[in-house]
Amino acid sequence: MKAALLGWVALLLLSGSGPQPVHAEPALEADLCIYGGTAGGVAAGLAAARRGASVIIVEPMRHLGGMHGGGIRIQQDCMYRKDIGGIAKELHEADYALPGGGSANQWQARLMLRKKVEEAGIRCFTEHRLDSREDVVKDGALIKMIRLNHAPIMDEGVPPPQPAKRQALTVKARMFIDASYEGDLLAFAGCAFVTGREARDQYGESLAGQGPLRHFDVDPYVIPGQPASGLLPMISPEPYEPGKASRYMLAYNFRMNGLRDAESQDGQGTPLRPLGKEIDRQRFELVLRGLEKNVGRKIIGWPSSNYARTAMVSSGPPGRQADYPDGTWAVRSAIWREWIDFVKTMNMLCGLKHPVLLKGDYPDNNDFPDQLYVRMGRRLVGAYVVTQHDLMHQTVINDSIGLAYYKVDIYPTRLVADDGKVASEGEMFIRVCPGPYQLPYRSLVPQKGQCDNLLVPVCMSASHVAMASIRMESSYVVMGEAAGIAANHALKAGRTVHAVDFEAVRADLQRAGVVTAWDGTGYGPQGRGPHDAYWTTHPEEYKKIPLRLDPSWAGYVASTNAPGFRVEGFASLEEWKQEKPSFAWLFPFIDANSDGKISREEHQAFQDYKRQHPDWAAALKKKLSDKQADGGGMKTGGSP
Repeated sequence: MKAALLGWVALLLLSGSGPQPVHAEPALEADLCIYGGTAGGVAAGLAAARRGASVIIVEPMRHLGGMHGGGIRIQQDCMYRKDIGGIAKELHEADYALPGGGSANQWQARLMLRKKVEEAGIRCFTEHRLDSREDVVKDGALIKMIRLNHAPIMDEGVPPPQPAKRQALTVKARMFIDASYEGDLLAFAGCAFVTGREARDQYGESLAGQGPLRHFDVDPYVIPGQPASGLLPMISPEPYEPGKASRYMLAYNFRMNGLRDAESQDGQGTPLRPLGKEIDRQRFELVLRGLEKNVGRKIIGWPSSNYARTAMVSSGPPGRQADYPDGTWAVRSAIWREWIDFVKTMNMLCGLKHPVLLKGDYPDNNDFPDQLYVRMGRRLVGAYVVTQHDLMHQTVINDSIGLAYYKVDIYPTRLVADDGKVASEGEMFIRVCPGPYQLPYRSLVPQKGQCDNLLVPVCMSASHVAMASIRMESSYVVMGEAAGIAANHALKAGRTVHAVDFEAVRADLQRAGVVTAWDGTGYGPQGRGPHDAYWTTHPEEYKKIPLRLDPSWAGYVASTNAPGFRVEGFASLEEWKQEKPSFAWLFPFIDANSDGKISREEHQAFQDYKRQHPDWAAALKKKLSDKQADGGGMKTGGSP
């Protein structure tokens, strides 16, 4: 095993993963330059190279693959394998052929991509990055070249705040693809983009904006019970306004596969390096308070291989991810370092005396994950913005380049203070699509005139809600392949990405076996979490275009109390009683229109009322008592 690992390290060093690109020619030329060696970037490179284009891939980190091999694999959360074709299918099959499941054998997963890149004759340069707009040279709306800075990765996988050598490598190309998680090329090329979450009314998305709260019995104030003393560290001061826009998007973390305490479990592992400094107990006071009340890890979700989404604090500093996407590399470097120290501190506070990591996954990084799980970076605001409506099959897409399929999967965005308690905000896990939805070519394309020779298959044009579903590695390789094919057609025809012959692209996609439309079969209620099928609880949002459903949905009985979404509807008083047996008396107050149901809007109105009236329970019980004493009926309403 040890010899095999050393062999893999040698292979990557020989194939360009080390710092040797500094000594390459100062200016390289290619038909296509791909910035970002994620799995999506590799798929794009393979698609273009196999059609005769010369391709260069530039990756800021040490290795190709991004999160594929950085903690998960392409197959992770791929729930629509039957509707994936082309190179994306090839990569999925190669990934499934590797030993272990989606979280195992990270090193082999990276090697699989590296081998395919080498076989395609693609030149690859790692540890090179863009740092500013000055690094992107344009002529009008066309990128002419990018000047890349050599930035060797530091100890424990942290990207350096400043590059070791500026303009160490120049790449000239006729077409460019930004396949990075951050979206630096699209931003520095002058394309419109957004970070954070849009308001609910921007695109008319019912799930958009600041979302539901999950409360924890932990005091949020520096001096317990005294709001004037200020909020504890890790709690956001941004006001909670349901449905409004927010700078906070879904959480990041490292995927800590195999983390365990060597004293409590059998087996050997790689010891995690110590924190090397005293714990900042003032900063971690919230965690200390949570540990005092932590029953079954419901408040402090650690240790955990992923982010424990229903916990108050888990595998990362709450809300810190908001500063990452549009931050400088100095800011990102500090955040990366902070995340590693957070993991080590949580180990100490939670009693892991001898934490060890899975041996062999990251042999050149002491087996600590060297890729922060950037679940969402910048998002292009392109020729078409994919929204919740597209996921719900309520739009007509005439330029589909492939399919995606997953729930709207939003990890907690931040912590807030609410009703004298700590609450996580925004977490949801909701199935809004009855089957795979189409991805339009226009969502990969910047607005016309901003950058006419750039395609964006990772930080593509989508709302936060839509991107929370699209953001899976399986989707990225689908879009990456389409971007590579479209770039090749633009190159051959001498056209911009906006003027490319899409019918020719569509025909090429079909020849490659890419699936661009769902046939209406599969994806029945036997899948993961069918209880939160959104179309069964919110049919009014699916009236524009009749839904196609697999026949297995016939006779399905909906349940509206979906887990992971605190502010939700209830179909009847009986369902409300089942979920909240101690609060049956509240039903008529919340049921504002007296239709015998509680809609999500009515439930949200009641939550707003509670925040405005700390004595809500006593006030409503008095009102109920007064009405009963008068012998009259109760006046109902979301805001009594």
